[in-house]
Formats: sequence, C-alpha cells, structure tokens
Amino acid sequence: AVVDVVFSNSTENASEILRGIRDNAERYGVPVVGGHITTDAEHPSLAVFILGKAKNLLTSFGAQEGDDLVFIYNPNGKFVSGFNFWDSSSTLEGREAVRHLEEISSLADDGTADTAKDVSMAGLIGSVLMLLESSGKGADINVESIPRPFEAPLGEWLLAFPSYGFILSLRPG
Repeated sequence: AVVDVVFSNSTENASEILRGIRDNAERYGVPVVGGHITTDAEHPSLAVFILGKAKNLLTSFGAQEGDDLVFIYNPNGKFVSGFNFWDSSSTLEGREAVRHLEEISSLADDGTADTAKDVSMAGLIGSVLMLLESSGKGADINVESIPRPFEAPLGEWLLAFPSYGFILSLRPG
C-alpha cells in the first residue's frame, strides 16, 4: 500500500504529481491508501511511503567480505533530457514492470541474495558506496567492467539514476 505527501506550489502541479502516483500504482498493482496535499508550498517536494509483505528481506547492510557486487538494470531505455535519469520503465506494460521487480524478490526468496540497494540519485557508484558503508565493508571496483547501455558514456552512466537499477551483494558459489 502507498501513502504519499505532496507539497506543491500549485493545484495544477499537484494534480500532475498525483496522476503520476495513481498511474504507477495501477501499473504495479499497489493501492494508494491515503496521503496529504499542500498546494501553497514554497519548496515543492514529495514523500512516498510503501508498506508490504516479503517472504525474505533484502537489507542494505549485510554485505560480506568476498561477496560479488552485481548490478541489475534494464538497458532498454533512454536518458531524460536535462536530467541524469535513465528511463527504462515508463514504456513497460504493467505486467512487465512487475516482473522486473519480482526478479529481485525471487533472488531473496530462494536465498541467492540477502543484501541489495536500489540505485538512487547518488548514481551507481554513490549507491554502491552507501551499501558498503552501511555494511562496514570496502570494495575494489573495475568501472570498465560495469555494464551499461551502448550509447551511455561511462562517466554519465556512473552518475545516472536509473528507473530500474539494483546492486546486489552475492556470496560466491
């Protein structure tokens, strides 16, 4: 279930944000159960809270020495002009979008993974660093071996915020 808090500077902007929340909640089959809206905010912002059930959790603090860091993303997308955002989700149909997320949870359910981090506004490298810091670990990263869409320059890709991107810390073997 989703609860949102929208602080907008106009009714029109708030309506557009709420439409996006509604459309994506429908795509992923998740109900929006409440929230709060303000339309006279000096600094527009959005907070979204999601509650659900999981058979096995993926923490962001369980990486172990000797683990392999694995980056999972959807290469079928494009950079959004003016932002360092890799959009690989907006063109997916609902069932396909859900399937992508189910792939991650299935790795937790079968015991393959217990540690993961979504790639956030910090980009790939920043998100890896957050996972490592919360786990109290370090890593050697060969940036040349990081998978990326063929058209993405390496520097831009390392800082990108993909709409679907996860780092998993997997035990070898």
